[in-house]
Amino acid sequence: MLDFRDVRPHPGDNMIDLVVHAARLRAPLLLVGAPGCGKTMLAARLPGILPALASAQERDLVAILGAARLWPLDQDNEAPARPFRAPHDSISAAGMAGDRFPGEVALASHGVLFLDEIDQFRRQALEATRDAAAKIPAPRRPWIVGATCDQSAGLAALRLVDPRPAVVLPLRVVTGADFDAPAWPSSLDLRARVCA
Repeated sequence: MLDFRDVRPHPGDNMIDLVVHAARLRAPLLLVGAPGCGKTMLAARLPGILPALASAQERDLVAILGAARLWPLDQDNEAPARPFRAPHDSISAAGMAGDRFPGEVALASHGVLFLDEIDQFRRQALEATRDAAAKIPAPRRPWIVGATCDQSAGLAALRLVDPRPAVVLPLRVVTGADFDAPAWPSSLDLRARVCA
């Protein structure tokens, strides 16, 4: 599992509180920063701070992945991890919502749906994401996380997917001096704060 403690520099308590708050509410989260500042690296670690999957959630996830032929039949004893799905911005509306097989929204159930360069996605794909997510019961609905270089365009695109107020996390490019700085808390420590 990817761990937040591998991320430097320590962002300060305010930014950690923002991530914990967004995770607790599964509020839409927008990561904003220049290319190379670590938006994808942070997003990939977000499933690790969500509460552990209950047995019923694991069975549900296995059923979804099995329907998409992404869960081998001989892996009955292995517990699935919370998914992290990151479709390319060129994906179609059908790819997001699903057609004959589960789409990206369903495949991200119980986990994180990361929309990198969210302002580059087609409007139809974003609206299909919103419509598909609205059909999923709240405990199973994926946490929508977007990333962008342009905060205003990113927020406008994120609102097409989830109209609730978004949590915005500004990031900066890491410099050489940052590698000696303290790291983020571990994912398990953040998970404990999310579950508190």
